[in-house]
Amino acid sequence: MYGQKILVAEDEGITAADLEERLQRAGYRVPAVAHNAEEAISQAEATSPDLVLMDINMPGPIDGTVAADTIRKKFDIPVIYLTALSAEGVLAQVKRTEPYGYILKPFNERELLATIEIALTRHEADQRVRDSEERLRLALAAGQMGTWDWDIYANKVTHGGHIHEQFGIHPGTQTTIQEFFERVHPKDRERIRAAKDRAKASGREYAEEFRVVRADGAVRWIASRGTVEREKSGRARRMVGVSMDITEMKQREEQIRVSEEFRRRIIDASRDNICVLDLEGHLVWMNDGGRKGMEIDDFNRYAGAPWVAFWKGDHHAAARRAADAAVTGKDGHFEGECATAKGTPKWWSVVVTPILGAEGRPVQLLAVARDITALRQREEQIRLLNAELEWRVAERTKELEAAIKEQADTVSTLSHDLRSPARAATAFAEILLQNLGGKLTPEDRQQLQAVRDSGLQMGRQVDDLLAFLRLFRRELKKETVAPEPLVRQTLEELRGEREGRTVEIVVGALPNCQADPHLLQQLLLCLLSNAHKFTRKRTEALIEIGAVRDARGVTNYFVRDNGVGIDMRYADRIFGMFTCLNPPEEYEGTGTGLALAQRIVQRHGGRIWVESAPDRGATFHFTLDSKAS
Repeated sequence: MYGQKILVAEDEGITAADLEERLQRAGYRVPAVAHNAEEAISQAEATSPDLVLMDINMPGPIDGTVAADTIRKKFDIPVIYLTALSAEGVLAQVKRTEPYGYILKPFNERELLATIEIALTRHEADQRVRDSEERLRLALAAGQMGTWDWDIYANKVTHGGHIHEQFGIHPGTQTTIQEFFERVHPKDRERIRAAKDRAKASGREYAEEFRVVRADGAVRWIASRGTVEREKSGRARRMVGVSMDITEMKQREEQIRVSEEFRRRIIDASRDNICVLDLEGHLVWMNDGGRKGMEIDDFNRYAGAPWVAFWKGDHHAAARRAADAAVTGKDGHFEGECATAKGTPKWWSVVVTPILGAEGRPVQLLAVARDITALRQREEQIRLLNAELEWRVAERTKELEAAIKEQADTVSTLSHDLRSPARAATAFAEILLQNLGGKLTPEDRQQLQAVRDSGLQMGRQVDDLLAFLRLFRRELKKETVAPEPLVRQTLEELRGEREGRTVEIVVGALPNCQADPHLLQQLLLCLLSNAHKFTRKRTEALIEIGAVRDARGVTNYFVRDNGVGIDMRYADRIFGMFTCLNPPEEYEGTGTGLALAQRIVQRHGGRIWVESAPDRGATFHFTLDSKAS
């Protein structure tokens, strides 16, 4: 304590000098000597002493007691009074300034030094108490805590801190313990009353959470802790403690509880097998739906078992790879067969994913397995059905190929049998016409010409029939084809049909298509030949070839003419074999061209149709795209 500064405030010079000498001899420093009260206040502010020795009777407008009170309040410096007066009136006056001691003049040195040491020690202790109280105040404010102090003998509870926000009680308010319990929620009241009684009886720490109902009707959750102070006899005389509003924490806990319960019910209701594994792959938990699917009656028998042990053969290795991937933070996937606890074989689609901890590293694994047994069974059934279908198709194809060959052979034989007599009849009729020319009557000549023409017509029909049948047997070879060159080539082949006539040919834009080029040219030949034939009677014939794209993006090609047209009542018949709607003496032909055209279009997966009216021409449309069929 020595070396501390002591300010001397004494108006008598001899006494002041004596004090200064004694203090310095004792190891204290005297930064100044004040001779009046105003000077004492000024020197206290300037030198910041640790203690002031203050004479009560000082000259000037104010005395020592006023100066001492100012110094204590303004600078928190302890003051010891020096006085030659010991009257009760004087002592009562100076007590109000809360001095740290009194020294009567003339003073004893030992008494002086002892009083100084006691004052300095007490002031230091008071400062520590104030610091502690300030730290407590700051802690209570930071934690928004309230304080309570229950004087058991007086049945008084004093409340402080943030008790107002918690209970609706103003800090510093005193209530009885009964009034306190009236603020506790009725459902918690008896439990808290019993807890306080147990703490009183046992001396153990009191720690409870409960609800309070404030005067405004608001319900708050409170966490309260306290200790019991006892007399030497062991009797409890006081309980002190703190309380904290934990309403928001309780609300969050309830939200978490509801959320976890919601997730638990969803997981348990799931038919998927959902397992939690530790990082070594041991079973920790399994949902109710998963236990039912695995036919597990008592999960405890399997808790801690290696999850991969459920999988056998190649599926065991797949399960191990999936679990190892999840341990590294990745997802593992596989499909495998795993029997239930009761031996029922089942197929599962499995995903193993990591459960990450706060640091972002896997702490557990989540394995979700979906029963796909029924799906696998359906897939197997489909596979068997497909195999059977493929076998049936192969057998049917063989039968169809044999039937087509037999049909072709039959038609070939039949055509040969038909062509021979037709050829003979035609030849004999021609010989008779040439050899008996002038000897024949007009009627005989007409009949022989009819025999000759019929034989020729039969030969052409046989040839067309063979061409039609060859179309069935020819393999379709699709490729990207530019139609315009084929149109130009076909028109060139039909140049003879336009000799001596006025025929305007219009070729529009024709997009590329996927088609067999040979069959596409055959199709164009059928349609363009048809257009040339039925425009013969037009003074100015018009034949137009073009294409348009419909709303579905399908290209519709067309061949349009201004010929004799067709009655749409017979539109379906014109694509029939050997069908001729016009008299043969006006328009020659076997009636196979449009039938051949329809077959070519159908083999490409498209469709063909006509739009026409008598004497207004005809437009034949066709597509080569299966989307248009």
